[in-house]
Amino acid sequence: MTHTEKIQRVLNYNASRVERHHTAVYLNALRTNNTPVIEYFESFGDSVHKIILNVRTYEAGLSFGFTEKAFNEYGWLDIRLETVEEIEFRDHPKFHPQNYIYLQKSPNRLWVYGVSCQSETSGIMCCPGIWSKEVFTDHAQCLTAALKYFIHTHEGMEKLNTKVVGQAKKMLAELTTAKQQTLFDIA
Repeated sequence: MTHTEKIQRVLNYNASRVERHHTAVYLNALRTNNTPVIEYFESFGDSVHKIILNVRTYEAGLSFGFTEKAFNEYGWLDIRLETVEEIEFRDHPKFHPQNYIYLQKSPNRLWVYGVSCQSETSGIMCCPGIWSKEVFTDHAQCLTAALKYFIHTHEGMEKLNTKVVGQAKKMLAELTTAKQQTLFDIA
């Protein structure tokens, strides 16, 4: 593909709001013939779409301690955090649980959480990963925030699942009590 064709493909790419910065950097490098930047971007894929998404993923992964470029069989960057803990909340012993909290840890020991909240009439799921809005430096902070989010989400649902909310509130109270006892032991 010629240099002019590359520029035209980037110009034709319909970048989302979050992709515009990386698209502009790549386009500027092509226009100014900045070879190191062009090579960097093009090392992430063979289409503008893959290049921009993989660069964004790689750069987001850097803050979590990922430095390796590992692509899956389809050419997408494969960055996964280690799931350290999966907490299930059961509302009935015979039914498969549908309410979870997932805690994940990155190579540089940052923590994120995800939740799955289900009631009779509604549900929500947010997955943990490098795109998580909240990032924590320790397990207890992450678990506390996850429990608060889980409880808040359930309380906002049309049909409140009191059994799982009760379990989460009990766990949060135990965690808070343990944290307070630790503070008193230090003092």
